[in-house]
Amino acid sequence: MEKPLLMNFLYQQYLRTRENRKNDESRKITRPPPADPQIQFPTPQIFQGPPTFHPIIPKHHPHAAYNTLPSKIRYQHTVEPFEILCLFLTPSLLEDMAAHSNAYAAAKASERQMESGKKWMEVSASELGVWLGIVLYMGVHSSPAVRDYWRHNGLNPTHHVCEYMGQTRFQQIKRYCHVSSPDLPKIAPTGRRLWHSKVDLILDQLRKSSHQYHMPSTHVSLDECMIRATGRSPDTYKMPSKPIKQGFKFHCLADHGYIWDFHPTSTQAAPDPVPSTDGLTATGEVVYHLLRKLPSTIYFIVYLDNFYTTVPLLGRLRHDLHMGASGTAHPSSAGFPPELKIPKQDIGNPSTMP
Repeated sequence: MEKPLLMNFLYQQYLRTRENRKNDESRKITRPPPADPQIQFPTPQIFQGPPTFHPIIPKHHPHAAYNTLPSKIRYQHTVEPFEILCLFLTPSLLEDMAAHSNAYAAAKASERQMESGKKWMEVSASELGVWLGIVLYMGVHSSPAVRDYWRHNGLNPTHHVCEYMGQTRFQQIKRYCHVSSPDLPKIAPTGRRLWHSKVDLILDQLRKSSHQYHMPSTHVSLDECMIRATGRSPDTYKMPSKPIKQGFKFHCLADHGYIWDFHPTSTQAAPDPVPSTDGLTATGEVVYHLLRKLPSTIYFIVYLDNFYTTVPLLGRLRHDLHMGASGTAHPSSAGFPPELKIPKQDIGNPSTMP
């Protein structure tokens, strides 16, 4: 009986092995037929490197900055700060401001009659200069209240401004001081609000003197600047992350800390209008407008940040003004070369840099 049982067992094992082989063959992945040698597959794209860069060839040699001060100041051994200040706040500017202040005070004559014991006397250019000097002094030596500068009670510091002007006269000039003519329109014929027209006289003189008494070096920069202003105005900017949190913003062309030119802008009125330039954004047109004021007989290189830098702007500066430019740029900016775009996951990896 042992032999039939053994034969039966072996026969069952044979059937199982045969079934397993059939199942394995059914699970095998069929391979595709061999490729036809006549079929042409596309060649994979290989990075050929960044676009060819042709360096700009300047027409003039690099130069250092130099001043063009009047000879009577340039050759002095010691220059007083007041002499430099008078080049920007000129006597003619003070005379115009005094005339406009008197005109504004005359227009408010009916309101002055309501004041008791405060009769207005016309201000002169020299007296207005003293008033401006006191204002500058207050900016350096701050006190909680204006009246503290005229107190002599032993509890407050002794200020000598009272030797040049009384407190009542100071407050009168402060109330009626007008830089520009009070008759200037507040709305342009195009309907644009002239938000800085009241100080245009000072802005124009500062711009004119800045051009006249300094020649920038080859390397200049253009950036935003803030003038601190905490009063209520619809034209101020609020930038909590900046050193100056709130104030009026200007686009400034500078050279080693010296502002050579500027262009005001507003949160509501936007930048002041400039001549339009094909292919440039509104901000690019402001940059182009400021840089074209530089002397064309001297070579300049301007440095920008990613707020200004666009490929069309750099092309305009090179083609029209023959001016070099360098700056950071967003990959999403207009005209950015696709060959220079790097995926975020590859940033910082030297092997993926183009």
